Amino acid sequence: MNGLDFVLQAKQLSPSTRVAMITGYDHLDYAITALKVGVDDYVLKPVSKVDIVAILHKLIAKFV
Repeated sequence: MNGLDFVLQAKQLSPSTRVAMITGYDHLDYAITALKVGVDDYVLKPVSKVDIVAILHKLIAKFV
């Protein structure tokens, strides 16, 4: 199962699930598909710890 399939199944089971995809795959069609299946944030590697913390805070804020 790839990341997109995982997100699609996770969102089907629990639509309120928040997902940030961190990937090295920089093709535009993959990013567009990720957004269509419900990814909340799409980040290309390399990514710093500071960026990861910021992403997590943004996802948590969507629950509030």
